Amino acid sequence: MSRPAISAAKVHLIVSWHTEKLSSSRCFILAVFVAGFSAIGPLPTLGAAPESTWKIFLDEGKRLGQQGDYQGAERSFLAALREAESFGPKDLRVGEILNVLGLTYIAQQRSKDAQSVLTRALAIREASLGVSHKDTNATRNNLANVFAMQGQVAQAEELYQRAIQEIEHSAGQYAPELDYLLTSLSRLYLLHGGAVDAEPLARRALAINEKAQGLDGLRVQENLHQLASILQTQKKYGDAVAVAFRVAINRKVLGPRHPQVGISLQILGQIHISQRSFKDAETELKDALTIFEQSLGPRHSLVGETLRYYAVALRGAGHDAEAEKIQHRMRELGF
Repeated sequence: MSRPAISAAKVHLIVSWHTEKLSSSRCFILAVFVAGFSAIGPLPTLGAAPESTWKIFLDEGKRLGQQGDYQGAERSFLAALREAESFGPKDLRVGEILNVLGLTYIAQQRSKDAQSVLTRALAIREASLGVSHKDTNATRNNLANVFAMQGQVAQAEELYQRAIQEIEHSAGQYAPELDYLLTSLSRLYLLHGGAVDAEPLARRALAINEKAQGLDGLRVQENLHQLASILQTQKKYGDAVAVAFRVAINRKVLGPRHPQVGISLQILGQIHISQRSFKDAETELKDALTIFEQSLGPRHSLVGETLRYYAVALRGAGHDAEAEKIQHRMRELGF
């Protein structure tokens, strides 16, 4: 399908679009590490030898990565790689280390380094585990994310689709591993001007998680938020309101002050502004603002964004003096 070109800077948002909004790009990278490690799973049995030096370095790197110390994680992974390469350059242990090293480079926005090690990791895993193995597809997804960061949209799309096809073939249409791939491809289409293509992928990811977790699952709430954004982009405001409202009222799952609840309230506020329902927007944006300030701090970008919408809602409702106070506050905070 032909779509308009977009800048590399815009495509970079594909990787961090929804999770960056939850708190910060740092939290997104942490989520990448957690998701990346969980996707790896246990290695196939490589012998009954006691835990060796390569594994100690690997575990230390994972620990540091999950704490946000990416340079420390990189050093540990490189030490693990030197040890593991003694088993041979195409050993499965080398592939595992290269995969998490690639995540470390992604965290440091070193996309060329990430592409290099992930390409090597993918070749090792395809040869050792097969093209359809979940760990192979985890690396394929990571490499697709790198291409998306670089603005290489066609390459990213091809890898996402290949991984989806392999998982469907080996594990079926409702395999839980499909969730993140469908979500990533959906974002790629959305940011590339293809909201119509993004919607069915987002709905499919939602259906997979509703089946696996029930209607109130945490990942379900994240899928709902993405779907609401896609619907809003298409100006399907009625559907977007229904989806966003489902997240906003489901505070028993996320907690009353979870940023994702705030994001859903902000989406509702934006939609109601577009519909000139300024009083509804005012209430929703005020609540969202309180959530963001309490959970993320008064200078977070989401606070500034919500303040701008809140000022618009106040003016629309005829509360010009209050709107001026909000705009003054924005200037003081540097928004």
